[in-house]
Amino acid sequence: MDLKCLSVVLPKDIDELIQQGCFEKASLLVKDRLVETNDPLLMDRLEFALLQMDQIVKDYPLSKEMAFEKCAMIDGFTMEEMDRLIQANHIDARLIEGKMMFRHNIVNGIVKCAPGYAHRCPSMCMDQDLTDMIMTMINDGKDHKRFTVRQWVDLYRVDQPVSIWFPLPLLNDGQTNLSIGHSTLPIVSIGNGFGNNNHALVQTNDHTFDRVELSYSIEIHRFYGSTADNGEYGQNDLNECPPQIVFKEPLNGLVHALCGSITSDLVKSRIIYDYITTHFTYQFQPSYITIDSLLDKMLSTHKGDCGMYALLMVTMCRIAGIPARFESGIYVYPDGWTIHDWMAYYIQGKGWIHCDPQMGSEAYMHGRAMEHAFFYDHIDAYHIIYNHSFMDDFKPSVPCLRIDPYDNQLPEVQSQFASLDSTIVPRGFTIDTMV
Repeated sequence: MDLKCLSVVLPKDIDELIQQGCFEKASLLVKDRLVETNDPLLMDRLEFALLQMDQIVKDYPLSKEMAFEKCAMIDGFTMEEMDRLIQANHIDARLIEGKMMFRHNIVNGIVKCAPGYAHRCPSMCMDQDLTDMIMTMINDGKDHKRFTVRQWVDLYRVDQPVSIWFPLPLLNDGQTNLSIGHSTLPIVSIGNGFGNNNHALVQTNDHTFDRVELSYSIEIHRFYGSTADNGEYGQNDLNECPPQIVFKEPLNGLVHALCGSITSDLVKSRIIYDYITTHFTYQFQPSYITIDSLLDKMLSTHKGDCGMYALLMVTMCRIAGIPARFESGIYVYPDGWTIHDWMAYYIQGKGWIHCDPQMGSEAYMHGRAMEHAFFYDHIDAYHIIYNHSFMDDFKPSVPCLRIDPYDNQLPEVQSQFASLDSTIVPRGFTIDTMV
């Protein structure tokens, strides 16, 4: 299935039913049109619509009552507060078959996105830890960490041969001494660490393993005031990458209005960073495959997650003629971890400069000026880089459309005929050690 099909507009009657959450009726119409059409791109778009509806149902599993029960973690939380937060769009909800449904991470969304709630759920607040980590890096001029990461995939529901791509850190940008530890299965192939992504491929043809694991250790070195690496940029770092990185209005006009006749790429990059981090706020998003245009959604709602922040800054920099690339991996902090996206821009004479606009935006929202300035041209040693691009192919390539076709942060599991999502194959990782 070609993701370029997202440029095809769905038939109006189908699109209206999907927007209303009438997925059963929409699915029947889609199947009828698949029989009627001979257009291969439209067929892909219709098939993708079926996949999107299926994923939306999985992404919004909670009724309002179930969602409110989860919010008991927030001290003194009431149903009236919940209704206000829904009205203010601080809670992500979606109408599905006539019922308002909610995402499983509703508490994380409220604490992270709604002003004034972090102190009512202190177990989920890491503001002071982050401030301390950045101050240490600034004062010492550098930061160094060594992590041991254990990734896992549960196969107890699988009764067919599968291939598993475990993501691994890249070996540049201050990331060194990657060492593979325990692997439940023999490694079929492993990347050299210097491409746009890196992974280890394992395969199993029997059903004797309920859980497959692979662990690695990596050293991360970050330096305050230095650039990311000495690599050059390529033409792809200036180009569109449909369907998500596209040069169109209103972004073209916005970049022109912000940057005008300014010739310095360094000045333009700071103007773009300041605009993005002060005009948008964070909101957790459903699976990216359920969103036709990530940037259209962010521009219309003025909300987005870390990947949307990164994509917006990459796109605006490229429109301004600044080479830019999407970056992603995992972010580790003292009490946990999360998958995370950021970006880098290229300045002649300096090289690639890491930038985390989402963390910069969060710092701005909470009045932390030092952190806001830091994330314009730095990341810390808790960012572990897996990817240097967006929508990049695996090597060896995967036979089917990936569960996340844009990124590479969690294990990808595929049978001969399809990707297997987390409802069939639970997956994740833990940080075993951090020094």
